[in-house]
Parts: sequence; C-alpha cells; structure tokens
Amino acid sequence: MGDPNPLDPVPQFILRRNYVSCHQSRSGATLEFEEGASQLSSSGKYTIFSNSSIPDQLPCSSLPPADFSPDTALPTSGTLGCTSSRTMEVSDPPAVVEPFLPAFISHPGPTGGSGERDFQNATHGKYNFVISVPSADPYCTFSLRQLDVPPPVFAERSLAADNHSSGLRIYYQNVRGLRTKIDDFFLTATECDHNIIVLTETWLDDHIDSAQFCGSLFTVYRCDRNRHNSCKSRGGGVLIAVSKRLNSCVDPAPISDTIELWIRISMPTRSISLGVVYLPPDRRSDMTAVKNHINSISSVTSRLDQNDLSFLFGDYNQPGVIWKRGSDSIPSIDLIHSRISVACSALLDGFSLNNLTQVNHATNDYDRLLDLVLVNDATSCELTEASESLLPLDTNHPALNITIDVTVPVQFEDIGDVPCLDFCRADFESLSIAFSCIDWQFLESSPPINDAVEYFNCAINSAIYRIVPPRRPLRKPAWSNPRLRHLKKQRSTALRHYCKARCPISKHRFNEISKLYRKYNRFLYKRYTSRMQGNLRRNPRLFWSFVNSKRKEDGLPVDMFLGDCHGSTLLEKCTLFARSLQHNFHEHTASDAQVDTALSYLPRDDFNLLEITSRHITTAIDKLKSSFAVGPDGIPSCVLKRCASVLIHPLCLLFSLSLRQRVFPSSWKSSIMFPVYKKGDRRDVKNYRGITSLCACSKVMEIIVNDALFDSCKHYITSDQHGFYPKRSITTKLAEFSSTCLRNMSNGAQIDAV
Repeated sequence: MGDPNPLDPVPQFILRRNYVSCHQSRSGATLEFEEGASQLSSSGKYTIFSNSSIPDQLPCSSLPPADFSPDTALPTSGTLGCTSSRTMEVSDPPAVVEPFLPAFISHPGPTGGSGERDFQNATHGKYNFVISVPSADPYCTFSLRQLDVPPPVFAERSLAADNHSSGLRIYYQNVRGLRTKIDDFFLTATECDHNIIVLTETWLDDHIDSAQFCGSLFTVYRCDRNRHNSCKSRGGGVLIAVSKRLNSCVDPAPISDTIELWIRISMPTRSISLGVVYLPPDRRSDMTAVKNHINSISSVTSRLDQNDLSFLFGDYNQPGVIWKRGSDSIPSIDLIHSRISVACSALLDGFSLNNLTQVNHATNDYDRLLDLVLVNDATSCELTEASESLLPLDTNHPALNITIDVTVPVQFEDIGDVPCLDFCRADFESLSIAFSCIDWQFLESSPPINDAVEYFNCAINSAIYRIVPPRRPLRKPAWSNPRLRHLKKQRSTALRHYCKARCPISKHRFNEISKLYRKYNRFLYKRYTSRMQGNLRRNPRLFWSFVNSKRKEDGLPVDMFLGDCHGSTLLEKCTLFARSLQHNFHEHTASDAQVDTALSYLPRDDFNLLEITSRHITTAIDKLKSSFAVGPDGIPSCVLKRCASVLIHPLCLLFSLSLRQRVFPSSWKSSIMFPVYKKGDRRDVKNYRGITSLCACSKVMEIIVNDALFDSCKHYITSDQHGFYPKRSITTKLAEFSSTCLRNMSNGAQIDAV
C-alpha cells in the first residue's frame, strides 16, 4: 500500500481478514498484517461477516440511534458490537482488503519490535481510517474519521522491563545440592539466555565432570568442598559457569582457605572481577577464615582499574544480621534488631573497607535476606528476582537476575567460502555417472604431475558440488521435535508478557506453560539417553561420542596463550598453534647424492613398481578407511570407495605419471592439522598435540608403495618383530613372550627377562 491520502475516496466495504476466509484463496496482490497476509479481492460474489466494535471513549455522536433493533441491544459499558452478514458483488477494480487502522501497518517508517515479529512506526501526519458503527438496517454503516499522529517519541527502555534486554546477564541461585539434579540443570542451562550462572551449595566432588551439567556452551569454574577448606566431606561448594562467548579466566591473586572462587572477565570497555563464596555454618565465627576472605577481596580490588567492576555473591550463613530496604532502594542493616557477632562485624568492616555495597533486596518466604550481592558500583547493575529458576527453589533462597550495564561482545563465526557438504545423504550412483562422463584425455597426454592433479581435483569437485547436498544445520537440542519447539515458542511469548505486565495472571500462565515445556523436554531427553545406551551394541561410535560429550569439554577456550603471547580471535589462536607445532614440519630437501645413497640399500632385483595396475588401486582402496571428512583437496575417502569403479582409471594415470616423473604432487603434501587437548591447563597451547588430515588420493598411493616395499623387504625382517608389522601388535608380542616363559618353566629350563 502507498501513503494514505485524505483526498482518496473511501471504499464502500472493508473486508476484514479475520472474518472473510474465502477471499484469501483468490489470486491477487497480498497485504501483510500481523501473523498472516491478506489478498486483494478478485471480482465475484462474497459473503461478508462484520463484527463491529466501538470503544467507550468514542463521542456520543458516533453511537447508534436509540431506536436500534432490540435484538441486538448494546451493552452499557465496555465495547459495543454487532455481527451481520450480506452478499456483496465486487467488480473490478476490487475492493481494498485492509485491516483496522491500516496506516499504522502499511506506512513506511522505521521498524522495531521484539521477539519474532517486527512492526513499523506510523510517520507523523494526518490519516484517514474507517470504523464500523452498527445501524438499524441489517448492513454495516461505515464512517470516515481523521487521525492526527504526532511525531514519535522514543523513550529509553528500562533493563528490567524485558527479560531479553541488552547487557551482561548473571543468574544466581543457592541450589541446595546439584548431584541429584544434573539432568534438570543441563536441560535448563543449555537453553537459557544467561551469560553467567553463579551457584552456591553445589555439593559436587572430583568424580563429577563439569560437562555433565553445562554441556559445551559454558566454561565452568568450580571450588568444591574438600579437606583443605572444611572439616566436612560433603555439602558446600560453589560454581561459576561463563558463556564461551566471553573472555574469562581464573583470578590467580586470591589465596584463601574458604570455599571461594574468583574469575576475571575481560570486556571491550572494562573488566569484571566476579567472585562467589560459601561460608559454612561451622566456620561463620572463625576469625581466621573471615580474615583470609577479606584479604582475598582486598587482593582483587587492589588490582582493579578505575572503570573496572567487582561483584561478590555470598552465602555467609549469618542469620543474626537483619537487612532492611532503605529510601534509596539499597538495603541497610537493622542495627536495632540484628545480633552481630565479632566475626560478622569484621566481615562487614571488610566490605566497607573495599568499597563494596550490598544491593540484594529480594527476601525469602520468611521475609529474611540470606544471600548477599556485593558490588563496588551500585549504579552499574540492576537486580531483580528471577522470573523463572533453573532448578527448584529453596524457600530460604530466591533466585536472582543481575543485569550489568556493559556492552557484550558479539562473536561472529568464520565461515569458509567452500560450503559444507553432507556426504551421508549423497547419491553415489549419480556421482559415479557424473565421474564416468568426465574426459580424462588430458591425463593421458602426460602433462606435469602438478597440473594433472589440479585438473583431477577440479573435475571431481565440480561434480561433487553439483550433486552432493549441503549439510543441514544440526538440530539443537538433538532430542528436539516440532512439538517441543512449539512449546518453547509459547513459553518465550508468555515470558515476554509476564516481564512486561508483572501481574499474577501472566505469571500463572507462564508457570503453566513452562511446567509443561520442562516436563515434555525431560521426557524427550530421557528417551534420547536410553536410545544412546542402546547404541552400545548397534553403533558403538555414536555411543562413545555421547559419553565423551558428557565427560569432556568441546571447543577451545576464548583466551589462549603460548609463553608470553596471548590470543583470543581465531586468527591469533591459529598463529599460536602454528608456532607451537611448527617443529613437526621442516622444509629440508634431500640432495641427489643423499637420494642415491638411500636407494643403494634398496634391493632392486626384488622391487618392481614401474607399472601400477587397477588391481593395486582396488586393493589399496579396500584398505582405505571410509570417512565423510574431506581433506585439503575436498575429496573424502567415501567417494573413492563408493565410486571406485569409475575412478580407478584416472587414479592409475596419476600414480603412474608421478612415478615416471619422480615427482610427488605438491597439493598432496598439504594437510589440515587439528589440535587435540592432552592434559593440564586448556588455555596453554603447549598442552595440545596435532593430528593431520591428508588427501585421500595420496593415502591410496602411499598404501600401494608401502605394500610393494613390504613385499620386497619382509624376508629381511626378523620374526621377533611385532611393531609396525601387519597383523601384529604389542598384544601378540606379550602372548608370545608368555607362551615362551610357560613352556620353558614347564620343561624346567632357565628363563631370564630384562
């Protein structure tokens, strides 16, 4: 629709999309409105249903006459309305199909919105709109009114008005034990929109891996209860889970014998020191523990810059301290009713000494405040009670949401120019037909081997990109289905409504939808895990992949270092790994004399590899391990194995050409190296080893050459050799050694082992 013009004639009828269903199937231009699109009515006959409504604030002149039909008596309050129907014949040009107040939707202007839809703001000016007013006749009467839209006023939205507001979002909860709630926490933590999750009283130990309850989306820092920080063996423990989009690391400065943890998060504009502490009841009066904790706080705050922030979450188990909300919304201690011990007084003095202010005002069900949130700048954050808890709440400890007014960096994923192809869904018969249609006369003309390999790769990849479908995005989570996604969408909508309204009705609706979503999500996850357990016999690789995801952290840390050099971007990390793993490669080229010397030890009479036949290639491809992962040349081994019948001829030409020219192709010397974590600090590049992915064609040639060399040299190898020998290993060596020992012992002979 174009801009509304007050001089345009008003159409006689307005077809409401909500009540006219038959016209939507007609051909014509479309007009989008809210959740659907309406089409212009084509010429023909239509039945119109009109539902007219008049708000209370309309002037009396617009109300229907007093002698209106008694069958459709108007209510005295609320909205006035009637429903009528008639048959209308529409001639060309068709009547305009438009919703109520069309200028607000169709007029061009800046777009805005939240959630899943965008809306357009109406540009200021005068607009015509049509309202339907009930009349005495059975047909609807329409009146034209003019609306004056003032210039838009853009107000700054409060951070607490919307749960999806910008800023750094921190979630805090005292979970009262996480050992029996691992699956529940995993399901809620992997789908929440919190940047940081802080938990106290986790009750974890070293036998529980962090990947079990946080997946691969968070970097988990823990301080579990042990014999060094408590005389008890169970209970206690704190945890901080930081999104991997943030650059975080452990703060090494604090030294304390309490259950305490400090991390440091580097942001674009400032750094944030985040700490959490749990002071068990048996140590709340321990002056040594209190002094060590205060020293840790001082060590952190002393290293802060002017704009840096410091946050401390703590459960200090000080029931004698009573907090009250002051006039400035910042809680203060009720000195009259509080019972402050000596250790508690020293603790409060330490907070004041380090310029920390307690900002938590969310009381529990008993109108008490047990969890403290201490910050060095109370104006930089906003604290509210969480709309939804990740785990069942304890009556003494409400869940908290803290929003920090900082810019969260957006992490972009580097996507290569070559698309990711899904060889699992590839049609290998079509690939074989495409490969058979390629003209290989260029290879038969004996070109340079590097040019021949380049021609081969281009021809094969051209057919692959044309036939193999692209890889579908992974379903997240893996156990999801359309019903779960629909429930999640309903839950998000209800959460937005509750965050805006903050009324009991919207909260009850959100709680009911959230309960239904979590129940169904838990059911799907349990069914998914039971299927994974059943794969132990049917598909062991898939089973162990699931097991490793629960006990190993995926991906690389945000910040990594090698010596004094640090890197946070992908390019910087690749540079660090290249420097660390460069000793695995060298550019040394053997001279002709060295090559001749090496060949002099080769038994020339037994070695005959001047001609490579199709039988050699077929045997080598059968030995090749099938894989869907592509190498540097973009050709996976599964293509060679599934299309071997049509690729044997060009491969035979390439291998023979390489041997005749005594040149190994340069592109086959390239490899893709992947870092694999070994042990130690995951941020240290030295704690990774590299594995390489080679070209599949080069592997085939290496197998052929290796088999020929082994056949000519195997009679020179002693029978005691078990390493690097086909069908032998350390197991066969131990079995042979054990048999020799038992045989000599049974014969009474002497046997010695070194």
